[in-house]
Amino acid sequence: MALCNLAPAEWFAKPDESSFWLRIYTCLFIPHDAFDNAVTSMFGAPKDRTLAVTSEAPLICAFGTAKNLKVPVSTFEMTSSESGQLKVVCRVDEKELSSAPSVFLATPFKVDGGVGDESASRRRLDEVAALICLHAGPNFMRQIIFEGEVEASQGQLHVPGPPMKLPKPAEGPFLASQNGHDIYEISEALRDIADGPRKRRFLLALRLVDRAMRSEFGFLDYWTALEVACGGGAGRIKTALSRIYGIKNHNEAAEATRLALIAQWRHDYVHKGITPQMNADVERYLQLLFLDALRFELKLAPRGHLAAIQRADGFDLSALGIVGQ
Repeated sequence: MALCNLAPAEWFAKPDESSFWLRIYTCLFIPHDAFDNAVTSMFGAPKDRTLAVTSEAPLICAFGTAKNLKVPVSTFEMTSSESGQLKVVCRVDEKELSSAPSVFLATPFKVDGGVGDESASRRRLDEVAALICLHAGPNFMRQIIFEGEVEASQGQLHVPGPPMKLPKPAEGPFLASQNGHDIYEISEALRDIADGPRKRRFLLALRLVDRAMRSEFGFLDYWTALEVACGGGAGRIKTALSRIYGIKNHNEAAEATRLALIAQWRHDYVHKGITPQMNADVERYLQLLFLDALRFELKLAPRGHLAAIQRADGFDLSALGIVGQ
């Protein structure tokens, strides 16, 4: 069966102007000749049922083999020219998929000439993949071997490549001598801490921040890193900031540093599923918030990073209610 036939006819009124988002997973530890029966025993014949977890768009889950199927593969590399300008190098290749059993998830992408939403499509597949693997185990859908857009009529494949955040001025580099001094100062302070829970806490916080900076959306890792470094939740972070900036009232300190708003973002994200709207400038603000807190917990002199970025030109911090000077 051609990949384009995975999409039910009722998804599109104009197949020539439509496509769907497809993800193919490897399935491990099931004998190939027992695969069909094993899957049928779990899912039955779901003609009148759907795995979609929202009414936003339909979704199908299919099972089978991808024989003689070649898919495009693209990689992107960010480097710089001699002048320091950004260069993005794209390499496109193709690979033949294994004929071992696979799991296919698909959801509409471009519908009857409309514009597709890659992020929304991926979220829908993530949600259903999580639900299935919670029950069947991760080995049932172990590895994504293809993800991309499939034209509904001809089956042409379009692969987006790995997610990549484009560099922004707010991300530096900032090569001031003071920054170099502070890096050495923090390194020495960490070395001087005896091995134990406190030291492990700081090192974990740094790893969380590194992961946040390199992920597509790292808000929750930034918040967790703050809690880990400060040894507590929002109240403990308020205490640190009030002492750093000499504001006796902890709530006033939280308002001045925008911690109160960031804590509300965390609450709405975790408890209401509302995603904070972060740009690179706001993300830099979170990094400096962490750096202020880390220096405080290491008993180092404050640098006032948050106060400095609030006064600096060229940063869009309007999401935090901060308007440039």
